[in-house]
Amino acid sequence: MVKILGKVSDGIYSRGQPVIFTITKPDETTVELKGVVSSDKRFQLLIKLDYEFQLGKYAIQGEYMGYDIGRTSVEVVRPGTSTPQIVPEITKEKIPGWIKNNAKWWSEGQIGDSDFVGGIQYMIKEKIINIPDLPEQASATAEEHVPDWIRNNAGWWADGLISEDDFVNGIKYLVEQGIIKV
Repeated sequence: MVKILGKVSDGIYSRGQPVIFTITKPDETTVELKGVVSSDKRFQLLIKLDYEFQLGKYAIQGEYMGYDIGRTSVEVVRPGTSTPQIVPEITKEKIPGWIKNNAKWWSEGQIGDSDFVGGIQYMIKEKIINIPDLPEQASATAEEHVPDWIRNNAGWWADGLISEDDFVNGIKYLVEQGIIKV
């Protein structure tokens, strides 16, 4: 059995809405499964492995009400036995996928710098965003506004054109420059 557990963020929870799991099989075909979200905002998906499972890597992506809520993958192997086994590969996102919508809106000018910066600051303080090696407040003089290249990065990250790490480096820069105070 493969068990996937998680919790939907308070900011996006809506009673009765399922989590949609898209599973990409080793042969690149996909299947969608739905998971129920309980009143405490938790969900789980159980997948029973049997002999019909293909050997190889399975990518699993969770989506809730259009928000990307996480990804993981497992590899089904058969080392010396006829019983399928899994080798989990856990990828912990530093920034929850649902924040991409805010980044997109900001990059398009639909929300202002202060709203975006305030939201990021709040999410860092509340540990919704996990940024390893976050620098101390390094700059005595803060910039007047957020640089355009950070806004571009936000849009590119929201569109999947740059990695999460590239976007995180932009947030680290904002902290180093005193634009975001933590």
